[in-house]
Amino acid sequence: MAEGLQASEESATRSGIQALGTASSGVTRCIGEVENTKNNLLRSYKGADGQEYKNLIESWELQAGIIHTNLTDMINALEETLQAHGLQQSRAKDEIHQRQSQSNAVFDTLQG
Repeated sequence: MAEGLQASEESATRSGIQALGTASSGVTRCIGEVENTKNNLLRSYKGADGQEYKNLIESWELQAGIIHTNLTDMINALEETLQAHGLQQSRAKDEIHQRQSQSNAVFDTLQG
């Protein structure tokens, strides 16, 4: 039962990484689209309204950058969780094998 739960948690973590990766790609795409739109429209907008438009777009770009960074940080944290889980399982497996070897040695000694 515990193994199924661990596999389920690992699967959920991998799904989370994939979902965050998809979201991150979407944000990157939107940043590019906003940048292209800004460059195209800034050629036409002059004066005070053009400056306000530029300020608005730069604010959006900053916010999108923060979102992208946070998504990347969450992906990295989940990947570290998976790595730690793998190390923990590897250590547990090694410990089990070591104890099994000790048990077999004791049994062999007692068996004669």
